[in-house]
Amino acid sequence: MDRFSTTDKLPELRGRVAVFIGAHREFTTEQTKALDNFCSSNNAVVFCDHTSGYKGQYRLLYSLAASQDQMDLASERPDVMIHIGEVTGDYAGMRMVGEEVWRVSEDGEIRDTFRKLRYVFEMDEKTFFERYTDPSKTSSDKYLQQCLARLKEVKEEIPEIPFSNIWVAQRTAYRIPEDSVVHFGILNSLRSWNFFEVPHSVRSMSNVGGFGIDGGLSSLLGASLASPDKLYFCIIGDLAFFYDMNALGNRHAGNNLRIMVINNGKGTEFRQYNHVAAHFGEQADEFISASGHYGNKSPTLIKHYAQDLGFKYISASSKEEYEAVYGEFLTKNTSGQSIVFEVFTDSEEESRALEMIRNIKKDHKKTAKNMARGVLGERGVKVLKKALGK
Repeated sequence: MDRFSTTDKLPELRGRVAVFIGAHREFTTEQTKALDNFCSSNNAVVFCDHTSGYKGQYRLLYSLAASQDQMDLASERPDVMIHIGEVTGDYAGMRMVGEEVWRVSEDGEIRDTFRKLRYVFEMDEKTFFERYTDPSKTSSDKYLQQCLARLKEVKEEIPEIPFSNIWVAQRTAYRIPEDSVVHFGILNSLRSWNFFEVPHSVRSMSNVGGFGIDGGLSSLLGASLASPDKLYFCIIGDLAFFYDMNALGNRHAGNNLRIMVINNGKGTEFRQYNHVAAHFGEQADEFISASGHYGNKSPTLIKHYAQDLGFKYISASSKEEYEAVYGEFLTKNTSGQSIVFEVFTDSEEESRALEMIRNIKKDHKKTAKNMARGVLGERGVKVLKKALGK
């Protein structure tokens, strides 16, 4: 591992290049231009999620493709990944890591997020990108077009998904009003909405790192006070809502809040098909996922709380009910009130929706690997590879 500062001679950048952005402040026009020029000069792409703050021409919201359990991602992975930003909730995007990682951060701290850190660049991002931009190089977006084509393949085959956070995101993300702001709860809400793009002018963020007690409502409320003419949306799970619900009692709350509570009655993350706690089956509800707490999906608990605080309350328990009322949630002025929209989903359907969205595309090579892993286990696969000299 080597460290470089702005006065050092920097190492040569070779091979296929991608930038991975964790949680990041909104990019300025100058910062966006510097990153766009870097990508153009190096045929690079930028892997983003809804916390990355970058809306330039090389942005790839790639979670839908990267999350595919049975798709071979080797042809889209870079040789060098430039890592900027902070904590990320885009675990699917982290699968796009290449052979080595270059970390760029003004503080120069070692953050080996991908366990492949080679260089640390103690400098601001704009300086780094400008140092590696050669204006004489012919611009190229071949890598970008390759990834976009792959992403399009997956998008075109999305099946009919059960009523869930993912289904709600699919139906709603592109309809968020222009110039709005969205705060996502973690983990399920951010992951679900990372599969779908929001309009270009919409700012989005999440208190990544909090994992269920992230204070999303408090952050939303504080931000909404700064720009009372903008709509501020929050997509949050029931447990995260109840942890932070006292924030809604603030007497300064305006009429520009739009809060969607996905109420599945538990920490549904622990019941997802691919979570280790799912092996406990129904016992996970009793000992791990907090099932039965907070009113046990009471149809009136959040309703009365919201209405008594002056919020308009709407709810939906099915696709048909959702379709009938969600337009009101997206409208800028509704009786001069902020809105709490409670969406009741089922934990099993949430898990089924995630499994379906992660298994849209199947590559024969990847399927064979998965079968071998299922029979031999991770250790067995490693032993076999070593024996075969791979």
